[in-house]
Amino acid sequence: MRTAPPVLPDRDDAFESEQSWLQRQGADVGLTLHTLGYLVLIFAAAMAVGFLAAKVRGMSGSSALACAFTVATVLTAGAGFFILEVSGAAGDGALAVVMPSGAGAPFEEQFSYRRSSDGGPEREPPALSSTSSSSG
Repeated sequence: MRTAPPVLPDRDDAFESEQSWLQRQGADVGLTLHTLGYLVLIFAAAMAVGFLAAKVRGMSGSSALACAFTVATVLTAGAGFFILEVSGAAGDGALAVVMPSGAGAPFEEQFSYRRSSDGGPEREPPALSSTSSSSG
């Protein structure tokens, strides 16, 4: 008697669980890593601005550190949001130029030889205006 072959999981399902974050990012992983690098630089510069603001206000110790960290976090989050929004808007603009959707154009039904010979929706032909008069 023959035994049934084993049921194996789909290769796609098994492969997805083994992928790392970098593999799931795909082709944009380089841009993502560059953006993260820029955000680290922005955080460091914002920490310096935060310490300067704390010094101007006369803070010292842990309150100056808390002020600097808060300023750096807010400025970095704002910069990250700005970078994502600007790059998304640029991508949407380029997509609209390269591949327009046609959503702004009204739909007009076109004549189709296939539909007319396949028994598609029956429609009367447009009325022809007769300019010649019959005499008789």
